[in-house]
Amino acid sequence: MRVYISGKITGNEHFKTDFQRGETEIIKRLGNVEIINPARVNAELPPLTHEEYMRFSFMEMELCETVFMLKNWRESCGASQEHGYAIAKGMKIIYE
Repeated sequence: MRVYISGKITGNEHFKTDFQRGETEIIKRLGNVEIINPARVNAELPPLTHEEYMRFSFMEMELCETVFMLKNWRESCGASQEHGYAIAKGMKIIYE
């Protein structure tokens, strides 16, 4: 199983810590699964617009069956879009 982490990045100075905590929580709850952590993946990309990051995020989500929503997801326009995308695609959603 592959799990995508969704949460607030823009305007969150602690996003790397939040997403790392998410990885730890996923492993604790689900065991040995593959995790796509956009906080890590996006760090390898050139600077993009918000819309370009979102297109990339939706492509990453296509590779997963499950989405793990960090506590702060409602504070993020992008994470809210990812939540809606997960619902529309019938993905399993787990909340922190």
